[in-house]
Amino acid sequence: MLEVLAIVRREYLSRVKSKWFLLSTLGVPVLMAGAAVITTIAGNNGSQSQRLVLIDETDVGLAATAQEALENVGFRVEIVLGDGANRALLEQRLVDGDIGSYIVLDAETLERGLVRMTAESRPSAVRRIALQSALVNAAIDARYGAEAEA
Repeated sequence: MLEVLAIVRREYLSRVKSKWFLLSTLGVPVLMAGAAVITTIAGNNGSQSQRLVLIDETDVGLAATAQEALENVGFRVEIVLGDGANRALLEQRLVDGDIGSYIVLDAETLERGLVRMTAESRPSAVRRIALQSALVNAAIDARYGAEAEA
């Protein structure tokens, strides 16, 4: 039994003392940190991607409810009330890079939590989650707040 332990100890020490063990022990965390930094940089598409317009087609002021939540997660929000008559202007602003996206909030948003979003590029996963969370919570607040007042 002592002979087996001596062999195990010798093998373990020979592996730990190798340059590859040292390289992998230090290199893997450095690579992981680098990947995290690159992902963060790539996920931030610039300031125009954080500017969005909410088109509020509801009669309960859903965009106003969502604005604060979206601004808290880093978006700059502009609200347009109406039936979508300004969509051509918004499309042009999107092409010009003035805004990153516009989102239509309508009856479907209140009923099912679904929105229509037009964007210059697909937002990062973190941004999509932040958008979804803010908009769904705003829809719940607006829907049940309006029902409680009625």
